[in-house]
Amino acid sequence: MAGRGYLNMLICGSSGSGKSHWVDEDLLPALEGRYRHLVMINTTEELSRHCAHREYVGEEEQLKTYDVEGLAGLIRHHRRVFFEVAAGENCKAFLETLGKALWLLGQYNTDVTECLVVYDETHLFLAKKSMPSSMARLETEGRKFGFDLVKITQTLQSTTGETLSHLAIKQVNVLVVFNMTDFNDRKRIQALFPSIPDPETFARPDDGQPPEYAVRDSKRGRTVVIRRDGQGGRVAQAA
Repeated sequence: MAGRGYLNMLICGSSGSGKSHWVDEDLLPALEGRYRHLVMINTTEELSRHCAHREYVGEEEQLKTYDVEGLAGLIRHHRRVFFEVAAGENCKAFLETLGKALWLLGQYNTDVTECLVVYDETHLFLAKKSMPSSMARLETEGRKFGFDLVKITQTLQSTTGETLSHLAIKQVNVLVVFNMTDFNDRKRIQALFPSIPDPETFARPDDGQPPEYAVRDSKRGRTVVIRRDGQGGRVAQAA
């Protein structure tokens, strides 16, 4: 197996917790140069500035038959493609096709990241009851073929009942948790990752100060909590 550092990251935080700003301003710039292709999937155009091409896939577009080779060619041509996908009962077929297109970009036992796949509102795309099989394969086999995954979500379970697939959680090797207000989400995170403090205790950026968050790195076996230092900065504390 090649020595590529595999990344499968889950980022959780309630709306207004500061996670989107962190992803936009800190994480994505830090990953610049790590990958050959970038594919982002979201329900809105947020974060699309990081891509060269934005493809809108609304409900009407989802009724069309998308071509696997055509989508793969689109990604190869632009290298950074943002898919704005309307969530709903018809989006699974498109995501299945997109997942198959992504697999055409993979290279077995590669030393580089062939494609970084970033999901926002992940619980709507990788749901427990309707996770596309091609996307599920990215979770279980993507590491061997040069895929890195970043999954961003406000909640592990939405008010409409979409629950993030356990498969999309258990494969994670880096977890980043911002403030979370939902009791059930907090308890689930702490049950799965006991070293994470109660996410309700993390300060939000509502007062103009930087947010607090925790990072669990399973590859290194450590958890770090980023707290405010009382002087406008932040300090890392081992958990």
